[in-house]
Amino acid sequence: MSQPINESIGSKQSGKVPKPRMSTGRRAWRLLGLVLWIMAGVMAFYAWQASKQLRETMQARDAAPVLPITTDPNAAPPPGVAVAKTAPTQMAWDPAGIKDFSFTERGGRKVTKADLLGHPWLVSFIFTRCAGPCPKVSGRMADLQRLLKGTDVKLVTLTVDPDFDKPDVLNRYAESFNADPNRWLYLTGDKDQTYRLINESFKMPVKEQTGRDREPGYEVLHSLDILRVNEKGVVVAKYNATIDAEIVRLEHDLRSYIERAKADAKLPSSPPATTKGAEH
Repeated sequence: MSQPINESIGSKQSGKVPKPRMSTGRRAWRLLGLVLWIMAGVMAFYAWQASKQLRETMQARDAAPVLPITTDPNAAPPPGVAVAKTAPTQMAWDPAGIKDFSFTERGGRKVTKADLLGHPWLVSFIFTRCAGPCPKVSGRMADLQRLLKGTDVKLVTLTVDPDFDKPDVLNRYAESFNADPNRWLYLTGDKDQTYRLINESFKMPVKEQTGRDREPGYEVLHSLDILRVNEKGVVVAKYNATIDAEIVRLEHDLRSYIERAKADAKLPSSPPATTKGAEH
C-alpha cells in the first residue's frame, strides 16, 4: 500500500500532473470524423472533375462549326467546301451484316443488334474525356439528329472508353448535345466486345494508348468516321465527320429518307371509322 502513496507524493513533489487518458469512445468518434472529412473531400473532387469535363465538352461543342442543312443534291456546297467527284473508297464489309452485340444504353437498358434491325442507322465512336475531335464528331451527329427529324433513321454513339464511360457519364455527355434518347442511343459495355465489334464488323481502327503514349484526353485512338448501316444491319458507307465535303455527301445519301418523311407528313389522316347503326 505504501508504494502508490509514495509515487503520488513523488509526482506532486516534482510538479507533474498525470495526463488523463482519452477514452475509447472519444477516439472512435474522432476517427469517424476524420473518415467522413476524407470522404467529403473525395466526393467534392469527383464532383469538380465532372463539372470541369462538362464545361470542356460544352465549350468544344460550341466551338465546332455547324454546317447549313440541305437535302437538295443539286444545291451549291457551302463556302469553302469542295465536294469530291470521285467515288468513296469501297470497304469489305460483311454482306451478312455486323455481328450481334449487347450493350448498355445510357438509361440502363440493354440494346442488341435485333433492336436496330428494320431501321437504318448511323454510328459514331467517341469517348467523353476526349480532348481531341470527339466533340466535333458529336456535333455532327447533333446536326444529323435535327436533319433526320421525322424519319426512321436511328443514331448510335458507341464509346471506345467503356471503363470510364459508364451510363451516368454518357448520360451527362449526351444531354450536352440534346440527344433524344428515343432516336439517339449512347451505348457502353465490355471493352473487349466493343473493340472486337469495331475492328471486325465495322472495319474501323481502335486502340487504347499505354505507357508514354497515354496522355490525359488522348487515352484512345479511334476512327472519326460516321458509318451508315442499312435496315438489315449491313454497313454500306462511311463518312469522315471532320471533313465538310464528307458530311455533304452523307446528307445527299440520306435524302430518300428525308423526302419520304416529308411525303408521309403531308398525307391526310384517315377518317374515323363509321360505327354501324350510328346513321338513321
